[in-house]
Amino acid sequence: MPRRRGVHEPSWRSTVARTDWTCQRRVAAESGRWLAPGGHLVIETSERQAPKTVEAFARGGLVPRVAHAEELGATAVIGVKPER
Repeated sequence: MPRRRGVHEPSWRSTVARTDWTCQRRVAAESGRWLAPGGHLVIETSERQAPKTVEAFARGGLVPRVAHAEELGATAVIGVKPER
């Protein structure tokens, strides 16, 4: 992130989550309370952090998968809340 991220990012992001990983883990852990069955959570992450994000999604009760877009150089983890 650029040094000027504070100009573009909400203040809580810097205060509550010191790292992207902390934020990802928190969102994944709490997602089961607000996602409807069949609902999706998508978090863009790095290839290096994707395995940790997959683990956090699974612990949060989601069924995770990793998606890569080579042309964009992007990695995302997509989690689906199971239909029960």
